[in-house]
Amino acid sequence: MNKEFISFAHRSKVVRKMIDSKTDTEEIVFYIAANKFRNIVNDHQLSDEDIQDIIIELDDLYTKSIFKELEKEIRKMSHVDKR
Repeated sequence: MNKEFISFAHRSKVVRKMIDSKTDTEEIVFYIAANKFRNIVNDHQLSDEDIQDIIIELDDLYTKSIFKELEKEIRKMSHVDKR
């Protein structure tokens, strides 16, 4: 799942703009997760609360954060911009 989310992060113009405007990593992760989950279940009407519930459930299933790799990649992407 993380590989798909990371790939999306690199392709998304919205994610690039969020990184450029120094949006918090958690907000970017939420944006990516929301978009991917809505596409996976083919329901673009899923609320932010529904997405948050999915994230909480996934975090409960994993001893480490399910999005640890994605968060790391977002931070890496933001550091590349500072050079």
